[in-house]
Amino acid sequence: MNKSELVEAVAAAAGLERKQAEAAVSAFAESVVAAARSGENVSIFGFGTFKPTARKARTGRNPQNGEPVKIAASKGVKFQPSSAFKVLLNSKKAPAKKAALSKAAAKKTATNKAPATRATAAKATAAKATASKATAARPAASRAAASRVTAAKATSKAAARTTAAKAAARTTAARAAVKAVPVRSARTPVPSTAGTAKAAASSKKR
Repeated sequence: MNKSELVEAVAAAAGLERKQAEAAVSAFAESVVAAARSGENVSIFGFGTFKPTARKARTGRNPQNGEPVKIAASKGVKFQPSSAFKVLLNSKKAPAKKAALSKAAAKKTATNKAPATRATAAKATAAKATASKATAARPAASRAAASRVTAAKATSKAAARTTAAKAAARTTAARAAVKAVPVRSARTPVPSTAGTAKAAASSKKR
């Protein structure tokens, strides 16, 4: 099993996303390496213990020519499995682990589907709320438009009444003016133009 396969197994067993499982595996490896470099044992209950080792510098021999070769000091790590690990290693119940992994994978799939279902339901609820708001806004807009039309009609009627009143006032004033002009009676004698001319002629002769 390589690292990629280990990540897939961890993701399936723990119900994690691949990125999360990869981050967990990387963090585990880095933590073990850092502890071993500092000379500490890393003991995992039920799994085993990583023990750092150290070898002093020594002299070896070249296997090709037999000449002596200096070998520098080095560090290493030994893994000692726990008793439980040895029992599981020698047990015949290995297929049960595969079943557990399958159950974990199914659980992960169900977990991923649940948020999608909730998101779909939330979208449907939001759409219904928007439709309800739009439906409620339509009667209000219709009432407002009807009110404006009614107000416009009332204004037009008032203007028509005002115009009619002004026209009636003008007619009344015109009739009053006609009545105020004096009319000459038919019995009033009208001075004769011919008599006036004769009087003027007689005064010139004198």
